[in-house]
Amino acid sequence: MYERGADHLPTGAMIAPKPRPWDDCFTDVRAAPVVRWPGVLELELTATGDHWVVYDEPVEGVCVEPQSAPPDFVNLAAAAGHEPPIAEPGRPMTMSMSWRWRRLTG
Repeated sequence: MYERGADHLPTGAMIAPKPRPWDDCFTDVRAAPVVRWPGVLELELTATGDHWVVYDEPVEGVCVEPQSAPPDFVNLAAAAGHEPPIAEPGRPMTMSMSWRWRRLTG
């Protein structure tokens, strides 16, 4: 996972995953993320992006979002002396995402 700075944005450094709750960006995910409602439903998420932001800080909900890069990537790239990729006519940035539901009851 990316280390999160005091401003809650990734610093660019990679660290071992910390325990929940998360408001963090993960990469090199080994398997498709699955959101589970025990005994009721599973939701498997796949995407062509290689970064996932997981937000589960409030007890009431969770957000799992695929991304093409970590949050604030434009500034992270600039700080590292790199030009971030830019989508433009004839060179679009595209991603796809699939949701697979599995009912666990009835």
